[in-house]
Amino acid sequence: MNKLFLTALALLALPLAVSAQMKVVEESAKRTPEWVNTAVEDYLIVSVSGKTMEEARQKALNEVTEQIIRAVANNVSVTQMNTMSEENINGEIESKDVYTYLSKTQSANLPFLKGISMSKAEEIYWEKLRDKKTKEERIDYWVKYPFPAYELEDLITEFEKLDASKVRQCEALKAELPQVASVEQIGRNIDALDALADYFFDDVRRGEAESLKRSYEALYGALTVTGELVSDGEYRCYILLEGRPVSISAKPKVTSNCASGLDVTPDDGAFIVSYDSSDCLDDEENYVDIVFRVAGKRLTKRHYFSATGESSFAVVPEGRLYLTADSVDGRTIHGVTLRMTVNNVGGTPFGLKSVELTIPDLPMPLIFDDIDKIYEAKGVIQIKMVAEGSFDAPGTRRDPFTFAQGAMVLVNPETGAMERVRIYLPYETNWGRQ
Repeated sequence: MNKLFLTALALLALPLAVSAQMKVVEESAKRTPEWVNTAVEDYLIVSVSGKTMEEARQKALNEVTEQIIRAVANNVSVTQMNTMSEENINGEIESKDVYTYLSKTQSANLPFLKGISMSKAEEIYWEKLRDKKTKEERIDYWVKYPFPAYELEDLITEFEKLDASKVRQCEALKAELPQVASVEQIGRNIDALDALADYFFDDVRRGEAESLKRSYEALYGALTVTGELVSDGEYRCYILLEGRPVSISAKPKVTSNCASGLDVTPDDGAFIVSYDSSDCLDDEENYVDIVFRVAGKRLTKRHYFSATGESSFAVVPEGRLYLTADSVDGRTIHGVTLRMTVNNVGGTPFGLKSVELTIPDLPMPLIFDDIDKIYEAKGVIQIKMVAEGSFDAPGTRRDPFTFAQGAMVLVNPETGAMERVRIYLPYETNWGRQ
């Protein structure tokens, strides 16, 4: 520990001089100790005043705590601090940031502040003074608190260990973003990022935590509900995130316009919806509505079925969208080809009528109209379509977690009934690359 720094700490709170109007009426020792009003190596010497003895003791404890905090803040690795900032800031400003944070959160019992106690003070000296005219009294209180260099080094190590653990936690949450396995994990990680944003005392890391939190919040918008017919009167529904299944613990609410005996049973992160369609009519539209509530929003899926129990088509967009321009002229792109993957879960033939997409790269939606193509294969299907014309692309996309959103209109080729299926997927382009 820097001896000059210790001396500066010891002199932060100079003793209060006894004016001619003040008279010492009581003291803890007949002679003032030699360490009072001096700087002593490996000790903190603090002095405070209070109206009562208890107030003076508390002020002394607070002063010791503040000086230890300042010592830790001014001695944390400047190199480490500089890596947290985009600006070329010197060590003093960085230390001030640390000090402000530690002072603000000391009441939260940070690990390296828990052991500070007046019982550790080596010596205490106090004087009771009385004003000769007003008769008001005060307590002047001095404390000699041991604070050797090795203890400061231990506190710095402990703080840097704590700080490094917060950085690792943030990095782990970033790594989990594309691998979220449950809806509940999104909420837990958002809460963890709130706590990290409160902890980080520099703008750069706080900004990173807040940006990552926004990316997690955006995942809620990427959730969709899908499912497949298991057997007559049983439909297995589950949540998709960017086209892949994720679990959810909260049961959905189910209703129907005709079916009875509705029941929901958990099934390994998904749910089996059971229903009795005996009261449904074959010449009418029959369905079960499945509604999940996630982060205050509704996720819905309407499962259509015939009176005989057969399921209507269920087509789910998944994976990543690929947008390719035929040519790029400055900030204008010409002719956009879209390649997308859908999963024909039920295997029922379906017609694709149109696709409309809104992506951050373009100020206007991309519309792929009058496609009118029939797909009969079950499972994963690759679809390719072209939007003719020219489009402005004014900006460069920087955020890797930006999504395209929109919808595709499907047609049941047997009945002519149309269904609108939401699209919310990540995308790549061959223009405006990062």
